[in-house]
Amino acid sequence: MENELFFSAGTLAGYALNGTVYLLVPIAVAFLLYRYRAFRLIPLLTGIAVYFLSVRFCDVFTGIVFNRQALAVQTAMAAGFVGIFEESGRYFAAKCPIFGIRSDAAACSYAVGHAGLECMIRCGQNYHIFDIGRRLNANGIGSFLVDRTAERTVEITETLNRYAEHSLALGILDSLSVITNFGVHLALTILIYRKLYEGIHPVRWMGIACLLHFSLNDCYLSTGVLGGEMFASLMSIFWGIGIIVLVWKIVNGNTVLDNIRYQMADSDGYPVESTEGRDG
Repeated sequence: MENELFFSAGTLAGYALNGTVYLLVPIAVAFLLYRYRAFRLIPLLTGIAVYFLSVRFCDVFTGIVFNRQALAVQTAMAAGFVGIFEESGRYFAAKCPIFGIRSDAAACSYAVGHAGLECMIRCGQNYHIFDIGRRLNANGIGSFLVDRTAERTVEITETLNRYAEHSLALGILDSLSVITNFGVHLALTILIYRKLYEGIHPVRWMGIACLLHFSLNDCYLSTGVLGGEMFASLMSIFWGIGIIVLVWKIVNGNTVLDNIRYQMADSDGYPVESTEGRDG
């Protein structure tokens, strides 16, 4: 019985692929920014800090509000509400001058830090599951159940079964979802930054960003209930692309790209025009 549960080669490959994509996407975007001299360290570190704090605050919030609910319900609520905390954090980071988010390049660097930390966490989780599968195939499920209570044995077995059912096709879809989700983080950061410094109802646009982020998370959760993980991943990819296209139209994405590729900036990354007062 112990050897009946195993991870197929496709399942292991799916986790390895997903973990690798999580690792490479933020590195690739950071490299592109560096290539165009658009990489900004302070905004990137701010993005890392804001993501960490927003997730922690969201966990505390859902733990207090839904403390009488099952852990699965609290987890689902946290996944749905975390976008509100993340976008609020984005807004206040862009609004505070000390964090240096004063250009499209700086906003993109912030997004790399914000989304990059999430990617690194997910990367570690996928490689950890890969290692679990490798050990399970080599030693059997019994090695995970030694000295466990009956209740823990059931929980561990159910978790391992869920991991083992993750197919290669699902791993490929999840990897594509990583790319679109990262693009959504970039898009929403640019949206908030642009509207804040244009002075066009920035709080309202922060609310819109919260709704867009919430809708992406809710899309995955709700479609997963209706049609399973593969359908949820496919729908979240299309939904993420839709958000990216919408924001691209709103902020004039070509202008953003031109500002990054052909920027004229001082050593701190601020537009040359902004230094004239200090020079003269």
